Amino acid sequence: MKSTIKKQIRAWYVYDLANTIFSALFLTFFFPPYIKEYLGGHEGHIGTVTGISTLLAGLTVPFAGALSDYIGRRMPFLMIFTIGCCVATALISISNLYWALGLAVMANFFYGISLAIYDALLPKLAPPDKQGTISGYGVGVGYLGTPISLIAVSILLYFLGWESEIGIRSVFVLTAVLFLGISIYPFMVIKEEKSSVDGSLTDHIVSILREIKQSVRQIPGIKGFLPFLLCAFFFYNAIMAVVLFLYLFGQEELGLTKMQFVPIYAGMAFAAAIGAVASGYLSDKFSPKQILKWSAWVWIVVLTCFIFVANMTVFVIGGMIGGMAMAAYLTAARPQLIKFADPQKMGEYFGFMALTNKASGFMGPAVFGWIVATTNYKIGLGVLIAFFVIGLVFLTWVPDEEKIVITKVDS
Repeated sequence: MKSTIKKQIRAWYVYDLANTIFSALFLTFFFPPYIKEYLGGHEGHIGTVTGISTLLAGLTVPFAGALSDYIGRRMPFLMIFTIGCCVATALISISNLYWALGLAVMANFFYGISLAIYDALLPKLAPPDKQGTISGYGVGVGYLGTPISLIAVSILLYFLGWESEIGIRSVFVLTAVLFLGISIYPFMVIKEEKSSVDGSLTDHIVSILREIKQSVRQIPGIKGFLPFLLCAFFFYNAIMAVVLFLYLFGQEELGLTKMQFVPIYAGMAFAAAIGAVASGYLSDKFSPKQILKWSAWVWIVVLTCFIFVANMTVFVIGGMIGGMAMAAYLTAARPQLIKFADPQKMGEYFGFMALTNKASGFMGPAVFGWIVATTNYKIGLGVLIAFFVIGLVFLTWVPDEEKIVITKVDS
């Protein structure tokens, strides 16, 4: 039995690797310059599309999470949303500007829901005292998806051309193939016990909506949960904007080419993998809250350096340190959320976390994109620093206790 669980945990790691390929090639690297350089769009388009898709995902995720709780299975949802993301991504390769923007909304929408369902598998696979460590290993293995994807895309563009339109369009097909192909392994390995469900689908939907309403009403009764969600909202605002516009910042401010960005981005991913494993261990040793605090302060320092010392050395070193800080946030947020959640409603609580992330994913890229489009990157980075500072203020209201007490609210 133990060997079976370990195998499933390894498969859980592999899905993190697969979805990181989408994040690396689509969100950070090729979608933004594809829209701006080849289809005639700008940063405002990129930020708005990403924002709309993440907001839609956020509104949908609590329901999908609650439904998976009720049915008792998460893998069918993970498969469906992953396939949807990959199909939309591949179709972008044959699209004009407005079709590409619409398909990007769909791809990122499906991607966002799949991440929440994937996160909600963690408490099923890991014991409470190991969730921080396993979360860290998952994020760490996930970041290996970046160098794998960069090697694959380098081979593709070596033959098709780094700046050719056919090469860039082909990257979207490659992204879809890698994401779906690698995901097949966790789809096959992670098994869930079938649960019998009584009643009609309508009854299920009504019951789920009632449960979500009840859980929303209970949020004020969970000490520190609302400040945690607000903290995550502002942290994720800034992180999503950095992820989406990192390459364009290097291109606009430093003249960075796509070929030059490959080894730099690989180094950032390697640093992030180390940061994920280390922060997972430290999260169990100290507390997830402490790791979240350290992550924010590191980002504030890095972004300040980007504003006042914009050169290639600072970009590379700051990017690597920032990658470690981003991994620390992603690693610590999961076990911190689990401290608040009712074990019987884990998917639903991860849904609320995803709603928070998606709402901030709507605001952060959209605000940053339009600020940059109308002013410059330095002013945009200053806004991101403000987001981290506000998030730190809310984090001070999150209790330090190892176990959060839930005060029930009558329906």
